[in-house]
Amino acid sequence: MTRMRAISISVLASSIGFPISCGSNSNPAVNATGAQSAPASTPTIEVTKVVSRKLGITVRLPGELQPYEAVAVFPKLTAFVDWVGVDRGSVVKTGQLMVRLVAPEIAAQRGEAESKHQGAIAQRGEAEAKLASEESTYERLKTASGTPGVVAGNDLEVAQKAVEGNRARLEAARGSEKAAKAAFAAFSLSDAASRRAR
Repeated sequence: MTRMRAISISVLASSIGFPISCGSNSNPAVNATGAQSAPASTPTIEVTKVVSRKLGITVRLPGELQPYEAVAVFPKLTAFVDWVGVDRGSVVKTGQLMVRLVAPEIAAQRGEAESKHQGAIAQRGEAEAKLASEESTYERLKTASGTPGVVAGNDLEVAQKAVEGNRARLEAARGSEKAAKAAFAAFSLSDAASRRAR
């Protein structure tokens, strides 16, 4: 209890002493004796007129420009660049012609594809004619075999197998014709696109 009383007295004394020590008179016009001295002179401030001028300091700093968008463009075939219609940084639209390429070997490949297509058409026609001939032979032999002893059973089987083989050849010829037609059409589309671009 006495300890609490001692702490409270010391806190009370410090709280009274602090404002007294902080309350010193800071007025320079009043000296230690309490008499006022002569008033201090007014400070002088220089004023200048604001004038617009160019900066005389130039600072050169290295920098790097980066685009908002970057798109990598690759050709579908190997060719020489014939014409460039846009420059770096140009904004392009979908479908806009940017570069015209020239590929002399493409013309040779197109001619080869056209030749293969024509050859496949000819092979299909030949296979159809051979199948029609074999079917006709088979039908005659089948009709003749209705009379006992006129046609051997083996000959009829050989004719039937020939018809089946020619049907398979015809289907293969049709498949190769479709493949050759697709290859030729691919060259025709690229050729039509290059003509439109010109």
